[in-house]
Amino acid sequence: ALPIFPGRHAEALAHAERALQLEPGKSDIELALANALAASPGRANDALGRLQDLVRREPENDQARINLGLLLASFPGRVNEALAAFEAVLRRTPRHADCLYNYALILARIPDRQGDACAQYASLLEIQPDHAAAHNNLGQLLLVQPGREPAARDHFAEIGRAHV
Repeated sequence: ALPIFPGRHAEALAHAERALQLEPGKSDIELALANALAASPGRANDALGRLQDLVRREPENDQARINLGLLLASFPGRVNEALAAFEAVLRRTPRHADCLYNYALILARIPDRQGDACAQYASLLEIQPDHAAAHNNLGQLLLVQPGREPAARDHFAEIGRAHV
Protein backbone atom coordinates (compact mmCIF):
# COMPACT_ATOMS: atom_id res chain seq x y z
CA ALA A 1 0.00 0.00 0.00
CA LEU A 2 1.11 3.52 -0.66
CA PRO A 3 1.86 5.77 2.30
CA ILE A 4 -0.53 8.67 2.65
CA PHE A 5 0.93 11.78 4.18
CA PRO A 6 -1.22 14.04 6.35
CA GLY A 7 -3.00 16.68 4.33
CA ARG A 8 -2.26 14.98 1.01
CA HIS A 9 -5.40 12.86 0.74
CA ALA A 10 -6.64 14.54 -2.43
CA GLU A 11 -3.29 14.03 -4.13
CA ALA A 12 -3.18 10.36 -3.09
CA LEU A 13 -6.73 9.84 -4.34
CA ALA A 14 -5.98 11.49 -7.68
CA HIS A 15 -2.89 9.34 -8.23
CA ALA A 16 -4.65 6.11 -7.25
CA GLU A 17 -7.67 6.89 -9.42
CA ARG A 18 -5.42 7.69 -12.40
CA ALA A 19 -3.42 4.49 -11.87
CA LEU A 20 -6.65 2.50 -11.77
CA GLN A 21 -7.74 4.08 -15.07
CA LEU A 22 -4.45 2.93 -16.61
CA GLU A 23 -4.66 -0.56 -15.11
CA PRO A 24 -8.30 -1.32 -14.25
CA GLY A 25 -8.91 -4.09 -11.74
CA LYS A 26 -5.31 -4.32 -10.53
CA SER A 27 -5.46 -5.43 -6.89
CA ASP A 28 -2.60 -3.40 -5.47
CA ILE A 29 -3.99 -0.23 -7.06
CA GLU A 30 -7.48 -1.03 -5.71
CA LEU A 31 -5.91 -1.40 -2.25
CA ALA A 32 -4.04 1.88 -2.60
CA LEU A 33 -7.24 3.64 -3.62
CA ALA A 34 -9.15 2.11 -0.71
CA ASN A 35 -6.38 3.22 1.67
CA ALA A 36 -6.48 6.74 0.25
CA LEU A 37 -10.27 6.82 0.62
CA ALA A 38 -10.09 5.49 4.20
CA ALA A 39 -7.59 8.22 5.11
CA SER A 40 -9.71 10.95 3.53
CA PRO A 41 -12.22 12.71 5.76
CA GLY A 42 -15.76 11.51 5.09
CA ARG A 43 -14.72 8.78 2.64
CA ALA A 44 -14.60 5.69 4.89
CA ASN A 45 -17.84 4.29 3.42
CA ASP A 46 -16.38 4.58 -0.08
CA ALA A 47 -13.26 2.74 1.08
CA LEU A 48 -15.42 0.08 2.70
CA GLY A 49 -17.34 -0.50 -0.52
CA ARG A 50 -14.16 -0.82 -2.56
CA LEU A 51 -12.62 -3.29 -0.12
CA GLN A 52 -15.80 -5.37 0.04
CA ASP A 53 -15.91 -5.49 -3.77
CA LEU A 54 -12.26 -6.49 -3.94
CA VAL A 55 -12.75 -9.28 -1.38
CA ARG A 56 -15.79 -10.55 -3.33
CA ARG A 57 -13.76 -10.63 -6.55
CA GLU A 58 -10.61 -12.02 -4.90
CA PRO A 59 -11.62 -13.99 -1.80
CA GLU A 60 -8.04 -15.15 -1.23
CA ASN A 61 -6.58 -11.63 -1.23
CA ASP A 62 -5.32 -11.61 2.34
CA GLN A 63 -4.20 -7.98 2.37
CA ALA A 64 -7.63 -6.83 1.17
CA ARG A 65 -9.27 -8.84 3.98
CA ILE A 66 -6.88 -7.44 6.58
CA ASN A 67 -7.51 -3.88 5.39
CA LEU A 68 -11.24 -4.61 5.42
CA GLY A 69 -11.00 -5.89 8.98
CA LEU A 70 -9.13 -2.81 10.14
CA LEU A 71 -11.61 -0.50 8.46
CA LEU A 72 -14.66 -2.38 9.76
CA ALA A 73 -13.26 -2.15 13.29
CA SER A 74 -13.39 1.64 12.99
CA PHE A 75 -17.16 1.56 12.41
CA PRO A 76 -19.39 1.40 15.50
CA GLY A 77 -21.04 -2.00 15.91
CA ARG A 78 -19.02 -3.75 13.19
CA VAL A 79 -16.27 -5.34 15.26
CA ASN A 80 -17.63 -8.87 14.75
CA GLU A 81 -17.42 -8.39 10.99
CA ALA A 82 -13.87 -7.12 11.44
CA LEU A 83 -12.93 -10.20 13.46
CA ALA A 84 -14.48 -12.44 10.79
CA ALA A 85 -12.28 -10.83 8.13
CA PHE A 86 -9.13 -11.62 10.12
CA GLU A 87 -10.36 -15.13 10.92
CA ALA A 88 -10.89 -15.85 7.22
CA VAL A 89 -7.23 -15.03 6.55
CA LEU A 90 -6.02 -17.08 9.52
CA ARG A 91 -8.04 -20.12 8.41
CA ARG A 92 -6.11 -20.05 5.14
CA THR A 93 -2.78 -18.90 6.52
CA PRO A 94 -2.57 -19.52 10.30
CA ARG A 95 0.91 -18.00 10.56
CA HIS A 96 0.15 -14.75 8.71
CA ALA A 97 2.10 -12.32 10.89
CA ASP A 98 0.39 -9.11 9.79
CA CYS A 99 -3.03 -10.66 10.29
CA LEU A 100 -2.16 -12.08 13.71
CA TYR A 101 -0.95 -8.67 14.85
CA ASN A 102 -3.99 -6.76 13.61
CA TYR A 103 -6.41 -9.43 14.85
CA ALA A 104 -4.83 -9.18 18.31
CA LEU A 105 -5.09 -5.37 18.22
CA ILE A 106 -8.84 -5.56 17.65
CA LEU A 107 -9.38 -8.39 20.15
CA ALA A 108 -7.54 -6.37 22.81
CA ARG A 109 -10.18 -3.63 22.54
CA ILE A 110 -12.89 -6.08 23.64
CA PRO A 111 -12.79 -6.58 27.42
CA ASP A 112 -13.88 -10.24 27.41
CA ARG A 113 -11.55 -11.11 24.50
CA GLN A 114 -8.26 -9.87 25.93
CA GLY A 115 -7.18 -13.43 26.71
CA ASP A 116 -7.68 -14.24 23.03
CA ALA A 117 -5.60 -11.19 22.13
CA CYS A 118 -2.80 -12.50 24.35
CA ALA A 119 -2.96 -15.85 22.56
CA GLN A 120 -2.73 -14.17 19.14
CA TYR A 121 0.26 -12.07 20.22
CA ALA A 122 1.91 -15.24 21.56
CA SER A 123 1.31 -16.97 18.21
CA LEU A 124 2.85 -14.04 16.40
CA LEU A 125 5.87 -14.05 18.70
CA GLU A 126 6.46 -17.72 17.94
CA ILE A 127 7.07 -16.83 14.30
CA GLN A 128 8.51 -13.32 14.81
CA PRO A 129 10.21 -13.33 18.22
CA ASP A 130 11.65 -9.84 17.66
CA HIS A 131 8.28 -8.15 16.98
CA ALA A 132 8.67 -5.25 19.41
CA ALA A 133 5.09 -3.96 19.10
CA ALA A 134 3.69 -7.43 19.87
CA HIS A 135 5.94 -7.70 22.94
CA ASN A 136 4.80 -4.27 24.09
CA ASN A 137 1.10 -4.92 23.52
CA LEU A 138 1.24 -8.36 25.13
CA GLY A 139 3.12 -6.87 28.07
CA GLN A 140 0.45 -4.19 28.47
CA LEU A 141 -2.31 -6.81 28.48
CA LEU A 142 -0.46 -9.03 30.97
CA LEU A 143 0.36 -6.10 33.25
CA VAL A 144 -3.27 -5.68 34.27
CA GLN A 145 -3.80 -9.39 34.96
CA PRO A 146 -3.30 -10.51 38.56
CA GLY A 147 0.00 -12.32 39.02
CA ARG A 148 1.17 -11.70 35.44
CA GLU A 149 3.45 -8.73 36.16
CA PRO A 150 6.67 -10.83 35.86
CA ALA A 151 5.59 -12.11 32.43
CA ALA A 152 4.73 -8.54 31.39
CA ARG A 153 8.19 -7.36 32.47
CA ASP A 154 9.76 -10.18 30.42
CA HIS A 155 7.97 -8.93 27.31
CA PHE A 156 8.99 -5.34 27.98
CA ALA A 157 12.61 -6.51 28.33
CA GLU A 158 12.35 -8.24 24.96
CA ILE A 159 11.58 -4.90 23.32
CA GLY A 160 15.06 -3.66 24.19
CA ARG A 161 16.68 -6.87 22.96
CA ALA A 162 14.71 -6.74 19.70
CA HIS A 163 16.20 -3.33 18.86
CA VAL A 164 19.82 -4.05 19.77
